[in-house]
Amino acid sequence: MIDPAAQAILDAVNATPPMDQLGLAASRESVTGRPRATFTEVDVVVDLVTRISGGVAVRLYRPAGLAAVPLIVFAHGGGWILGSVESADETCRRIAVAGGCAVLSVDYRLAPEDPHPAAVLDVEEVLRWLPGVQDEYGIDPDRVFLAGESSGAHVALSAVLARQSEGISGVLLFCPPVDPAMSSDSWTKLGDDHIPRRSQMEWMWRLYRGQADEHAGGAPDPATADLSGMPRTVVLVAEYDPLRDEGIALTRRMEAQGVETVLLHAEGQVHPVVGYAPVVPACAAHLATAVQELLKL
Repeated sequence: MIDPAAQAILDAVNATPPMDQLGLAASRESVTGRPRATFTEVDVVVDLVTRISGGVAVRLYRPAGLAAVPLIVFAHGGGWILGSVESADETCRRIAVAGGCAVLSVDYRLAPEDPHPAAVLDVEEVLRWLPGVQDEYGIDPDRVFLAGESSGAHVALSAVLARQSEGISGVLLFCPPVDPAMSSDSWTKLGDDHIPRRSQMEWMWRLYRGQADEHAGGAPDPATADLSGMPRTVVLVAEYDPLRDEGIALTRRMEAQGVETVLLHAEGQVHPVVGYAPVVPACAAHLATAVQELLKL
């Protein structure tokens, strides 16, 4: 049964047109103007810019007074066309507190202005930049993890595959999209009246993949890539998420290719789970469980 708090969110979303009907500008304005939850306190929060090529903006969250903490590099959600370090701020704060770790939130470029693989390349740049600043910010170089929420999970997974897991100790994927064909049973059952709706997700995939409507070169496609050699991966799926079966299928592919995986089920919840942590108590618990599973706490 769906969580009543999740049902309230779903009802509110379904009372408005899907984003493909609103259009890009109105969708972005809606997200930017959305009220943000009260901040979870984190000792150190600092905005930085990488200095490898063009420079990527990042926001670092870190507990004070601890030496060489683990780091989770985080890619926000938003269908590849929305979101920022601001929209992911509370999620990253909660991740840092739940894991007693540092979090580095990546303000990657968005489609359609910068379609695939721009977002993946930005995450890769952050990973190349890290070794030069790990000592300065008290990061344990042997415990660097990569995580992403929804579309950010797809970006994070692509970046891990592109780097052939170099320097990555583990991966955490919250409600990942994998299959642009959206052909799973969960899409058939949930795609018309759950989050995200089918027409909206089709639109987001098109904008991300570019005018050619294909997975452009420059980064592996998680739908078809060889997954063997990936680090230990934790995948969280939601019971009432059209993307649920894609996440499960991804986990099974990884297992079949020898990857150590942990599949977590957010029973009664809707996509993307972790973003609702401030207003749905069960989602806060799922976030903490997933982070602690990633870090093996």
